[in-house]
Amino acid sequence: ACLAYFKVAFKRVQDGVPMLIRNTLLRRLADRKAFEAAIMQQLGISGGGGAAGGLPHENAAEVARLLLAEDETVVSRRTQRRDMVRRLKEALAVLHSPDAQV
Repeated sequence: ACLAYFKVAFKRVQDGVPMLIRNTLLRRLADRKAFEAAIMQQLGISGGGGAAGGLPHENAAEVARLLLAEDETVVSRRTQRRDMVRRLKEALAVLHSPDAQV
């Protein structure tokens, strides 16, 4: 009985650690303004007109937009997957229609 308890306890810890890590990361990334500020700070982009070696504010916004832009291949894949899901749903609807019954 003691071994079973430790197996269950170990499994709970084993399942809980990845969830804790995921929740911590998501919580830190949830605040968009803080996330963007951290990225800009790490890249040395300041919003204050070029002081402290950063880029001027106008350039900082453009650079941040470019860095946060989504890769075209990802956009293309997402579009393909959405189209595939739509076509599969249409095929499923045809298969489940009364006309398709044999």
